[in-house]
Amino acid sequence: MRISPPARPPLPRSDALLREVRHSRQGVAKSRYLSVVPVQLADDLAERLALSVFQPPFEIPTPQMQIYWHARDDKVPAHQWLRREIRAEVARLWP
Repeated sequence: MRISPPARPPLPRSDALLREVRHSRQGVAKSRYLSVVPVQLADDLAERLALSVFQPPFEIPTPQMQIYWHARDDKVPAHQWLRREIRAEVARLWP
């Protein structure tokens, strides 16, 4: 006999979530929720959603990031390109 965990509802896709947020702009701006997000995202959404952005009253360390892949993909050109793109974007966001 095999017992499986209960099924979870699927998470909303980001584009669907953004559409939902756009439709509930006032709900987001007037909610009592708090979120800690990268400054790039906060700045982007602040104007579009009429949000207030504040610096936290404490230091937030830069996240440690790692890229993992299977050794068989070390020399795959498409995989090498993707890793370069990821590194470049992370370096741009967190200089």
